[in-house]
Amino acid sequence: MLWITAEGAFTDPRRRPVTLRPGIAHLVRRMPAALVVPLAVEYPFWDERTPEALMRFGQPFEAAAFAGLPVQDIAAELEERLETVMDQLALDAQGRDPARFLTLIEGTVGVGGIYDLWRRLRALAGGQSFSPAHGSREEDGRQGSSRQGPARQQEMRQEMQQEIEGP
Repeated sequence: MLWITAEGAFTDPRRRPVTLRPGIAHLVRRMPAALVVPLAVEYPFWDERTPEALMRFGQPFEAAAFAGLPVQDIAAELEERLETVMDQLALDAQGRDPARFLTLIEGTVGVGGIYDLWRRLRALAGGQSFSPAHGSREEDGRQGSSRQGPARQQEMRQEMQQEIEGP
């Protein structure tokens, strides 16, 4: 397994057009047995003081599909596929809906200190339960949580595995 920042540097995920360094196209051309999987990554700030780490994998494809093509054509195809995955992730990230993602690791929530103490006292005075999470459903009057439960997360993992393995 090889992970590459094919643009040659970390760049803003909204930067278009996506321009990859030629090395990735040469690598794909020389490794026809490789399975190539485009991966988009974003770190948006949603409701907490630390960012979310969001990832979207594109459709896997065989490097052999590019056999005999010039390096420039391979690079153009790789750029297009990566840009498509990046655009899909950007839409999901802007939607700010945790249900669109499979949560692998939960971080901590809340700011802490005097700010969260004030929020806790305000909830207590209003007869409400306190959740340190910003944008929590309790804070804005909605019921329940938009995060997926363990059963749904397991189902999503199985769907992802089936998609990777194919029919």
